[in-house]
Amino acid sequence: MTTPNSVVDMNGTRFVLGRVLGTGGQGAVYEAEGGRFAVKLLPRAHGSDFKRVERQFLFLKQLELDGVPIARPLSVLRQPHIGYVMPLLQDMSPIAQLMLPPPGCRSLLKWYREGGGLKRRLNCLASAAQALAGLHSLGLCYGDVSPANIFIPVASSDFEAWLIDSDNLRFDSSISSQQFYTPGFGAPEVVNRSGTTSTLSDAHSTAVLVFQTLAQLHPLIGDAVHDGEPELEERAYAGKLPWVDHPTDAANRSTRGIPREVALSSGLNELAARAFGAGLLDKTRRPSVGEWADALRRAAANCLTCRQCNGSFYRQADYCPWCGAPRGTFVYGKAHTFLAASRSLLRGPDGRARVEDSFAISEGDTSTLLANTAYGLSAKNRRSPILRIRNDGKSLVIERLAEEALIEIRIGTKRGQLKTDPLTVPIDASIRQLAIHFGADGDDHRIVDFSVEPGGRA
Repeated sequence: MTTPNSVVDMNGTRFVLGRVLGTGGQGAVYEAEGGRFAVKLLPRAHGSDFKRVERQFLFLKQLELDGVPIARPLSVLRQPHIGYVMPLLQDMSPIAQLMLPPPGCRSLLKWYREGGGLKRRLNCLASAAQALAGLHSLGLCYGDVSPANIFIPVASSDFEAWLIDSDNLRFDSSISSQQFYTPGFGAPEVVNRSGTTSTLSDAHSTAVLVFQTLAQLHPLIGDAVHDGEPELEERAYAGKLPWVDHPTDAANRSTRGIPREVALSSGLNELAARAFGAGLLDKTRRPSVGEWADALRRAAANCLTCRQCNGSFYRQADYCPWCGAPRGTFVYGKAHTFLAASRSLLRGPDGRARVEDSFAISEGDTSTLLANTAYGLSAKNRRSPILRIRNDGKSLVIERLAEEALIEIRIGTKRGQLKTDPLTVPIDASIRQLAIHFGADGDDHRIVDFSVEPGGRA
């Protein structure tokens, strides 16, 4: 496709095209001169394409998508060009920047760590999966989940993801003959044309996105496929070969990428095994995008920061996998369910208090507790911040973020409401007496308790 210098929308506004922001299965996105808008330009196949884009634009205008981070079209382009204008996401770029080292990169591990590391990738992916879950909750299918269609902040300290391509957005129950997908991210039933795009094909694409971003390896492309004929790659994408970590079939194993024990938590490993094992060809057995969002959030919350190299890694490791430094002491928080009738914690089959959620805070780090940790499934907005906890090395500084929340701090027999002023609690042996209650004594509610975990051994 030859790129024009400029395009005109249906309102008569001319947009001069600048740099390419991303390319996907259906064209390319360009920054428009002036820095306020982006233009999605589709390759012209036949005259009906313009009508399709116009119908999709009218369809999207009618949707109630408040709260879902997706850049919707503002206007449709005039012929002979096919596409639309949308807001430019300032200081954002495709999540592909976290998936592919730049040309000439000499150290995958160094590039991975310096690009925000494991925790940033987990948080960005959790945000992207949550955005897709928001669409699915409305009965909508996204249709083309890919690295070019998910934008994240350039700043490594931020991770809110936005969806930019709404070409294929439709109700999941509707029938569509359009089968656009980005190579490598299409579900097997879409690749081999035995099924259509759906929320379940979105789930497969999300699983690929997660695995490849974290492990730096496509889950279906092992050494034999990577080094083999193109036909092998086609068979792999169609689900005709085992995935790279298949427990019994080693035909598609890979020696590339980040070791899975470093890249994936146990929860993420379990989801990957479901997605690319039984769920590869049986779409009904795939983890949902909501499951991925929850598992990614939990994994990020249980990451520690290395004081020597600033890399992030899972709390279970005794040492930093990036530089080998021993793990430092950290504060570990666990959320339980408090049962008002028995005034005790809900217990699992093993008789122990059931852990509903958890988080780890290295010295110098901060953890933000969201509503899904504080209130569980009863939370109205599961990702709204409720509490901020900072570990300054000597104390925990606990700060209330939700004005309406009932939060009670208990330290031994002492108890009191957490109000506007932050509370400082020394990190010592008595921290085991600290408990935060998110509710009243007379109601079942969540409770968070704490412990100080020792450093690891090199």
